[in-house]
Amino acid sequence: MRPFATEKDRLASQQQREIAELRSQLQTSQKPPVQRGREEMTVSRPKDEKALYDAARGGDVSAVRRLLASNVNINCTPYPDGWTPLMAASFDGHVEIVRLLIEAKAQLNIQEKESGMTPLFMACQNGHSDVVEILIRSRANINLPRDDGTTPLYIASQNGHSEVVDILLRNGAGVDRA
Repeated sequence: MRPFATEKDRLASQQQREIAELRSQLQTSQKPPVQRGREEMTVSRPKDEKALYDAARGGDVSAVRRLLASNVNINCTPYPDGWTPLMAASFDGHVEIVRLLIEAKAQLNIQEKESGMTPLFMACQNGHSDVVEILIRSRANINLPRDDGTTPLYIASQNGHSEVVDILLRNGAGVDRA
């Protein structure tokens, strides 16, 4: 094997080998492993990602459990709006599903594509106090604003969700940011 002219050539060659291996695994119907840091994850199929999102949005706890057991990508964004299953469950107030997704290590502070809303922001917007409590206890960023600067405290206040406002204030939400 000839020495690589540049680091870029070496990386390109390595990438080509990895692509060839993944193609081979796909042709034999194996789920190819993907390395992310030190943890190994399974590549999920798009239909599984849509199923997880739809189950989270629809409140189907047993389907969410089943899909999580299959190692589906819990931070998937199967639809163009860029919402994750945790965002969908938080938006609709599905407490048990929010718990399951957090236990499975869903990203708490991920922001959707259109405006930068987080799962916490969505729960605050809709007055889902139980979901807000869970997200805060799990260390969601309480002051992370949307792209336009609107905070979870501001949106909860604007929408008249006084219980959510109280929860946010008790947990250190920045009033100066609202």
